[in-house]
Amino acid sequence: MKHLNTPPRHAAGTVHSAINVTILAALQSNGPMSISQLNYTLRRVDGYSDDTDCSRLTAALLKLRQRRQTHRVDTPRGTFWAFGPQPAAELPAVPVGLTPPRQVNVMHGPVYRPGAGPTLRPGALDYKAIARRGHAC
Repeated sequence: MKHLNTPPRHAAGTVHSAINVTILAALQSNGPMSISQLNYTLRRVDGYSDDTDCSRLTAALLKLRQRRQTHRVDTPRGTFWAFGPQPAAELPAVPVGLTPPRQVNVMHGPVYRPGAGPTLRPGALDYKAIARRGHAC
């Protein structure tokens, strides 16, 4: 039996593109960087063409963001990209003097039993006593 030449499988979350590896290394060592700074860094990578609108770089950053390996940081100076997943947002502090919202634990209450429905009129279920012909649908 002849074996097929299949490429090796890589673990989930690993990065193999030279561009992605360079982006992650630059962000990890330098901290948050703008797209123009990342574009300047990627000029040394073989196979990377310096495009004016940075479309290839933007696509790579968005893919890394979907994998939770980078995130955007919006500042008054502009948008920067940083290494790692987006930090979780902190919950706002409850102001002093306000009552917290009501919390009901439905798992430790009495079992719900609906009340008896309206009584039926006499003869309402008499149709069940009549034999049917044919087959049930």
